[in-house]
Amino acid sequence: SGSVKEMATFLKPTEVAFGVLRMGFGSGKFKRNFWLFIHWAGESAPMTQRGKSNGELPNVKAKLQPTQIDFFAASAAEIKIEQIIAKVTAYCQVDGSTSKKGDDNPFSLEAFEEGLTE
Repeated sequence: SGSVKEMATFLKPTEVAFGVLRMGFGSGKFKRNFWLFIHWAGESAPMTQRGKSNGELPNVKAKLQPTQIDFFAASAAEIKIEQIIAKVTAYCQVDGSTSKKGDDNPFSLEAFEEGLTE
């Protein structure tokens, strides 16, 4: 699973899209998963398309539940692992480390990469 990098390849600047992204941190009994609702409105998407899609947002979001965090992006620069991890860090908490290695930061890039291996 390519997770964020793979998802970013499908997000076109001329389109609007919705989806769910699972972010796992750590492994084994220490692994913690968070589900993000992704709202993509490409910077070159026509305003009429953006408006129509925004009107559908509540229905789409209801169908893609449960999620814990909403993430909006309009440019490829915003779809970076580090930025998404920062959003998770701002809105979620865990008890202790998520890593078998006992890293201090449960939401580190290393803990995320460890979660991808499972």
